[in-house]
Amino acid sequence: MINNNEEKTIRKTIIRKTIIRKTTMTTYVIRENSFFYDDSYDAYEGSRIASYFTDCAAAEAEYKRLEIEATRYIILWNQEALWNAQEAFEPELKFLKELDAFVFSCCGQHLLEDGRVKIELPENMQDDDIFEFVQRAGIQKYEIFEFEEESMFYAIWLNYEEEWVQNERETGTYLIYGISEEAIWQEANSGYCINNPEDFIFNGQLECISDAPILLHSVLQQRKSIQYDEENQKITIGKYDIDDILAINPLLKTQFLK
Repeated sequence: MINNNEEKTIRKTIIRKTIIRKTTMTTYVIRENSFFYDDSYDAYEGSRIASYFTDCAAAEAEYKRLEIEATRYIILWNQEALWNAQEAFEPELKFLKELDAFVFSCCGQHLLEDGRVKIELPENMQDDDIFEFVQRAGIQKYEIFEFEEESMFYAIWLNYEEEWVQNERETGTYLIYGISEEAIWQEANSGYCINNPEDFIFNGQLECISDAPILLHSVLQQRKSIQYDEENQKITIGKYDIDDILAINPLLKTQFLK
């Protein structure tokens, strides 16, 4: 049997060594800007990390790619800067005419039709021109942030999916993050840290799954949400319980989280 002190030690070890990633070099983080609104309510999104780099050139190249991908097929009149401009008077209308002239110079087609912004950009517009249009129109979907010191928040990496753990809500998908070790686990406990946990099944002898098979067997016997079929040598996660997952995670050769 494993006592409470041993379990706390396990939990502390995995937080410090594997789950929490901290950076001391310059890190470039690309964040997606998003704002949800309807006539009844609005909701701010705390953070949506699109990608991160330690190389500035690579970060800028990915930022450009993301902006082009996001803008090529967006509904233009849903963009705040363009919608507000077409509903206003000069000099905002002058701003739209300048954008229209730029688009026409790029591909021979207009941005405006009867003074109104078209639904989408012309299909024959080149990537570099689309990126320039984004900057001129002020409809950037992403930002690059540069951190010179240790990262200012904690996040959880899902090993099997190779992505940061996120939480799905009505208004979108959000990164689970916190400003401290305690905060990240409170956030992870408030929502599903792993989607479809029942899909995670470990087959084989405990000696093949863990370097500490006796300890793992003891932990499995105490965890209600995780079933161990000794006869068929199978570990199955029955339902989501972050505490149970954290209890077995450091004992697995291939971990859920790192």
